[in-house]
Amino acid sequence: MVNARLIGISSDADGIYVADFLQENLEFTHVIPSGSVTPGCICFDSVRKKVYWIKSRKVYRVNLDGSSMEFLVDCRRDDVSAIALAGKSEELFRAYGHPLQQITSQSIKAGIRNISVEAAIFTDDNHNPGPTSFPASLVVDEEYRNCPTYFHC
Repeated sequence: MVNARLIGISSDADGIYVADFLQENLEFTHVIPSGSVTPGCICFDSVRKKVYWIKSRKVYRVNLDGSSMEFLVDCRRDDVSAIALAGKSEELFRAYGHPLQQITSQSIKAGIRNISVEAAIFTDDNHNPGPTSFPASLVVDEEYRNCPTYFHC
């Protein structure tokens, strides 16, 4: 049996749920209350065991048991399509859609997150063909050279 957790948002976006694969039958536990999540914008910090999500241009995080919910940083725009986290470096990545297709990063380290700036690391100013039309998900691989972010459209 797989030693892992499944974390997701329900199809009607009424909250974040967690299931433990160690159980014989998957039983989902409601971690975040109804109305707290924007569909599709969640990620997991495997270092700190926290779930991150976006609601109303704000990034929040919470422990897997639902405790210690906190606001982290604001987003610059409303059209965030995906978020990802580099747990070791505590860097938060956001993908934005139209009209300016962009991927940004921002440090969320304690003590500097209030003064850190959301910086563009990729912008498709010319709307070039390829996987830049509207990033639907982001995945961080901190082990791959010095280029940790991948996106999928």
